[in-house]
Amino acid sequence: MASAVAVDDSFIDQLAQRVLQRLRCNMQSGTAEDAGEDVADRVDFAEMQARRESGALLVISSVILCVGFGLLPAAMCIVQFLVREPEDFRGQTYQSGWNYFPSTISEMAADHAFNHAGRCFAVFGLVASVVLLTSAYPWRLRNVYLGGYQRCNQHLIIARHALPPLGCLVLTGIQVTPQMLVTTGNQVVATVVHVFGALTMLGSYLVVEGITVFRKPDASCWLLEGHAVVMNPRERQLRKSSLVAMLIIGVLFMSCNVISRDQSWIAENVGACCHNTWTSLTEEDVKSVLKDAQAR
Repeated sequence: MASAVAVDDSFIDQLAQRVLQRLRCNMQSGTAEDAGEDVADRVDFAEMQARRESGALLVISSVILCVGFGLLPAAMCIVQFLVREPEDFRGQTYQSGWNYFPSTISEMAADHAFNHAGRCFAVFGLVASVVLLTSAYPWRLRNVYLGGYQRCNQHLIIARHALPPLGCLVLTGIQVTPQMLVTTGNQVVATVVHVFGALTMLGSYLVVEGITVFRKPDASCWLLEGHAVVMNPRERQLRKSSLVAMLIIGVLFMSCNVISRDQSWIAENVGACCHNTWTSLTEEDVKSVLKDAQAR
């Protein structure tokens, strides 16, 4: 059997006691063959229930990540961007005609205390991480289970189970500061830890998923050599395509992030338009803002 069921010790003890009690009853009545079939049915039922629970939790965590972790904060930021006036605090129109727009979701959700998008980013990321960690799907679902006989496979299963949700917790729990506003060493360290959480969440999944979908018995690489995971050819091809698409999107994201930096020599050489211009407040600016606030 190419799958394993992760259950509590108390559940195993209760199941063993019930099975032994049923075996004694059936042995006394002379139906040992029926008792063996009953035991197999009970084990299959327990395994099926564990798979259903794990699959349901995996779907729930995926929906929470897609909606609350990305779409909802992005929608809130876009709405806020559209309703703002294209003028700065001095009443001057921006050169591009548009207000400030963050370059990443992390920068968009930077301030958890005063930013509603940041609160959604943190709370939904926390909930999705807990649900994903509780599902234990790498141990229960046959289309991702690599087998527990080799120590390397066990390490890969543990990595797929623990690293993505833990990385997501670090990613959502530690906020970043926009590049031009970084003034202390603590802000730099927080940004580095934040990026490390993102790399842990995405990188661990991509590595283990690549090993899972490309593994075959006659592979030339020792890491890809082993029994093939149970999945049909269509699912395997779809997962390979999704993996390649994620890698391409990741490379494009990092490239665009480098180009869109406010102080980037690459952007200046390629002629990228309309970077953010940061200006220090003066005493006259503060008085002007306070005066406008009192007038309103």
